Formats: sequence, structure tokens, C-alpha cells
Amino acid sequence: MVRKYRGEIQALRTIAVLAVVIYHINPNWLPGGFIGVDVFFVISGYLITTGLLRRVAEHGRISAADFWANRARRILPAATLTIITVTIASLFILPRSQFPTLSLQAVASGFYIQNYALARQSVDYLAADTAPTPFQHFWSLSIEEQFYIFWPMLVVAAWHIAQRIRWASPTDDIRHRRRVRVAATVLFFAVVGGSFAYSVYITAHNPTSAYFYTLSRVWELGVGGILAVYLGDPVKFPRTRKWLALTGTLTILACAFAYSGDIPFPGLTALVPVAATAAVITAGHTTGWGSPQRIFELWPVQRIGDWSYSMYLWHFPIIVFFEALAGRKATVLEAVIIVLASILIAGFSFYLFEKPILHSPTMRRSSPLTLAGALVAVTAAVGIGTVPHALVKMDEAKAAAAEAQVFDPPELTAAGEFGPGFKSLRTTMYEPVYQAQPIKPGLGSISENHPTFDGCGDVPALGTSANTPPCTAGDSSGTKTLVVAGDSHAVQWVPAFEEALGRQGWKIVVIARENCPLNPQPRTFEQQESGFVCSQAVPDMLTSIQKQKPDAIVITNRRYDDFAGGQSNAQRGYEEVFEQLSDTGAKIIALGDSPEAANEENMADCVAAAGDDTSACDFPRPGQAEEKSNRALRGAADKAGDSVDYADTLDAFCTDTTCPAVIGSRAVYRDSNHITAEYATTLDSYISRDVVPLITTAE
Repeated sequence: MVRKYRGEIQALRTIAVLAVVIYHINPNWLPGGFIGVDVFFVISGYLITTGLLRRVAEHGRISAADFWANRARRILPAATLTIITVTIASLFILPRSQFPTLSLQAVASGFYIQNYALARQSVDYLAADTAPTPFQHFWSLSIEEQFYIFWPMLVVAAWHIAQRIRWASPTDDIRHRRRVRVAATVLFFAVVGGSFAYSVYITAHNPTSAYFYTLSRVWELGVGGILAVYLGDPVKFPRTRKWLALTGTLTILACAFAYSGDIPFPGLTALVPVAATAAVITAGHTTGWGSPQRIFELWPVQRIGDWSYSMYLWHFPIIVFFEALAGRKATVLEAVIIVLASILIAGFSFYLFEKPILHSPTMRRSSPLTLAGALVAVTAAVGIGTVPHALVKMDEAKAAAAEAQVFDPPELTAAGEFGPGFKSLRTTMYEPVYQAQPIKPGLGSISENHPTFDGCGDVPALGTSANTPPCTAGDSSGTKTLVVAGDSHAVQWVPAFEEALGRQGWKIVVIARENCPLNPQPRTFEQQESGFVCSQAVPDMLTSIQKQKPDAIVITNRRYDDFAGGQSNAQRGYEEVFEQLSDTGAKIIALGDSPEAANEENMADCVAAAGDDTSACDFPRPGQAEEKSNRALRGAADKAGDSVDYADTLDAFCTDTTCPAVIGSRAVYRDSNHITAEYATTLDSYISRDVVPLITTAE
């Protein structure tokens, strides 16, 4: 007789959910707490497969529709409640700049494809600085739901295979069920083996996305499925099972403390927590000295295990809302309150909403009714999820209507001076404005306001891509060619160059690579992020620049501080680049990087939350201590002589002391370090005054 209630599995759920919650509150406290998700995967695979095989044993067949209806009753009520409640709460708590991503992920969570939304964001460098939404944790639920779609079909396939054999050679029910299990085992091993091989491969080549891919995770659920085929409820070898349970439990805890986000995961590394979880499930109920069963069966452990699904759903929104309101991570005391609040809300959700629907006699009797209710639930969740996006569109419409009221930064006069009524100090390029004027771009669009290029692929190119194709911006028939090269901080200047030079017969070609400076010296980031080929791509980028036969070249990058060998190596790398490009005969401009706040605050979120006075988002003008590789770029330019000029850009963003977040009603930054395309279009005055003369002097 197989026990329907497994106390040790409830304990595993408790360990898993607490590990994940602590990790999400502060990864430094439990750096490997993310392995709690892997524990859940194995448990889910085991329980789901156990239920499927039990139906085959009891009824001689399996109905996929009944299975999906049961899953819908278990999963959808609490998830739908969470999505709707959290979306509405987010409208009042989160800054408007997060609404586009919030809406995208709410809808993705409602459709249970959140893992793919996050996988795409993880490789989208333009979104890399986006704050986490309160739906980010739905990625693991999405993988489980996708697993629930195809996994029962394997059991159905195994039943049909056994049934065909039965028709060809009639046998009793016992042999038939045995053949179902054998066929299921073969199919399960095929899926698990293929998924594990893919997981190892993709983790080595693209670890960030591999974390969210369904195919790289299915093997973990499949391991639980294979256990369910033959395990049953073990009673033999009590001493061996006792130590298996203890060892498995301690191994899971050890992984939670020893692992960190720096290790490649899942892949081979995930084998340890997966195997440890399988060991505890295999051990079953244990007794005697050294057995963890007494701890497993404590009332709090069992109740948290019961509520673990609801607790998983609610804990992350609570954490995100707290950090949005407090502007920081939680203290230890606050973390305890967050955990207790998550448990309390989970208990209410379980008893008042989740359990009544799960055990509803009406819903249990009718799978079609349940599936219809599931469709209504998904529609409601997705519909509410689109509200933040709709509000952003309304903001954009209002901003467009108020276009004439927007105060632009002043233009330079023909004499190279600022117009009347404006402070013309050298270090006061544009006057910051702190008053209730419409900010452009709209508050909900700031984080997405980056340059776009028709007819080109990724600009900048992905850091993991094989090459860095050039992209022509603006007029492709220009008689003169300006190449803008570097990383995404080079791309952000393109609108300014288009405004300053686009109407003067210049063709602007962009050759840029995400997170990769135009420098052959490797960075530690490149060495840590598997698949990034920055320094190796530089020769190809230089060749591409030379093929353009440019009249002028602008090189700029973010001010990195992690070059292997320090800034002396960084300068040496820039010197090599300048030397190779000097053969083109083009004038080379080394453009200093735009400033960024020392605390790496997301400026778009700050501006969106600031109201009429955005001065709280301003930050001090960086000194030389914050220049990092900017100094190496300038040093290499000075050493190159007349062929290279260095142009500093701080005066285009800062007064003598301060770098405003909003200038002339234009939001300056779209994240912690990139400037908005809206503000870049106003920098044509700076380009015309400080950069164009350097280019035309060489003509």
C-alpha cells in the first residue's frame, strides 16, 4: 500500500520554499538558495507521474483531459488571484517606468511562458538593467505547466504501446500494467537523457538563458518521474534508507550554502541537489536515531509544506514591493517579517481560495467545466495584466498632445554661444528644470527609449555572436562616412550625430558590440560570462571599420574598471586600436563616456517615482576617481598625437557639481548608465561645438 500523504515530501517542500525565499530576500545570506526550485522540480515530477500511473493501475487507462483538469484546479486559482492582485497593487507601488515590463511579464505569467520572457530579457542587453518585476518567479511555474502538457502524453503513449502488445498477445492486467511501466521507463529515459545533454551543452555556451529554458530543466522533473515508475513506498532496508534520507537532506542544505550565482547552472552542477532530493524521496518514511523524520513531521514543517505553493506565489511580490518602497534590501528583522507575512498570506490563500476550489465536488465531477473555468481564469489574469501597458500608452498620448509645452535645451547661436536668458558658463551646458512640465519620453517609456535602426539586426550586436555586422543609420547615400564604434554607450550617441551631421552629407555607420569595448585586452567579465567573445572580436571589428573607408571615426565605451591587468593594459589596448586605425587616414575621435551615478541607481525608476521635483535623482559630477577606463582612453589618445583627439562629454550632462536626471524636461537616463534617445537628440549642439570642429579640422 502506497501512502498518499508523504511527510518527508512536505518537509522537502518546506526546505525548498524557505531556501528560495531567503535567497530572494538577500542572496548573500543563502547564495545557493535558488536550488530550492530544483527540489520542487523533482518532487513535482515524482508526484505527477505517481498519480498518472495510479490511474492506469486503477482504471486501465488514462484521460489526459482529466489530468489537465486536475492540474488546473490545483494551479490556476491561487496563481490567478496572485496575478490580478499583484498587478493592481503594482499600479500604486511601482514606478511607471516599470509598467511595460510589468505588463509583459504579467501576461507571460498568465499564459505560463514567463520563463521564455525572462530568457529573452537575459540576452537582451538593452533590458539588462531592468528591475525585477513581482512576477519574475513565475518562470519555474511556467516550466512545470509546460511539463504538465506533454508528460502525460508520454504515459498515454506508453499505455498505447502496452495495449498493442496486449492485443497481439493477450495477457492479464498485471502484465499489462508492467508493460506500461517498461514502456514509460524507456520514453522517460529518452526525454531525460536528451534534456540533460542539452542542459550541459547550453549551460556551457549560454548559461544566462539556459537557466530559464524548459528543455534544459525537463530532466529534473523527469528524474522524479523515473523514481515514480518503480519506487512505490519503500519499507525494506530501514537503516540504509535512514542514512540516505539524512545524507540527502544535508546535501540539499550544503548546496544552498555552498552554491552561488557565479557557478554554471543548471547543467552538471544541478545533478547534486537533484540527486539529493531523489535520495530523500527514495528513502521514504524513516525511523530511529539519525533519522530526520521527527523534524520532518513537526507541525510547522508540515504546514509550510502544505502552503508552499501559495507561499512561493506570494513571497516575491512582497519582497519587490518592500524594496520599491524602502529603496533598499531588507534588514534581518524586516526579513523575518517578510517571511512571516508570506506564511500568513499563504495560509489564508490556501484555506480560503486554493483548497475550496481544489476539492469542489462540482469541479471534480466535470472536467469540461473545470477546463472552461481555467480558460476564464487565464483570460482574467491576462486581461488585468495588460492594464499597465494601457496606462503607458495613455501617458504617451498625453505627452504627444503636450508636445508644444516641452522645454528643449537651448541651441547654440551662430557665434557658438548660448542664446539670451540662458546661463552660458562652460560647465552649465543645459539648465536643469525642476517643475511640473511634461517629461519626454513618457514616464512609462523611459526605460525603452533607446536608438532603433531599420533594416539592421541587433545593434549593438550580442556579445556572444560570431561577428559584429555594421549598421548604416540615417542617410545611406551620404558622401562622407562617420563610423561610430564601441559598445552600447557608442550606440547611444548615434541620434546626436544624426542630428548634427545627418543633413550635412554624412553617412553614419555603427559598429558596436554589447558590453564589449573596442579594446583587445580581455576583461574579467568576459572571462566569467561563458560565450562572450569581446577581445577576440576586436580584429573583426577593426577590419569592418577599415572596409567602410571612413572620413572620421568616433570610439567610445562605458567606463569599465575590470580590465585584466588593470588600466595600464586598458590604455595599451586602446593604443593598439588607434595605431591600426591610423592607416585609414580618418580623423579619430576618442569620445569620453557619459557620467553615471556611483550607486548605479536606475534613473528611469527614480524619475518616474519622483513626481514634479526630480532633483532627488540628481547625482554628483564624477571626479577622476570614477573615470576608470575613460582615463585609459584619454591617455591613449594623448599618446597617439595629432591623429587622435579626445573629447570630454561631462559638460553635456553636468554643471560644476551636479548631473541632473532631467534637463530641459528631457529624461537624461533610461537606466543606471545609458542615456535616452530623446536626450541624445538634443546633444547636437554639443556635437556641433566640441566634436565637429575636430573632424572638419582634419579635412
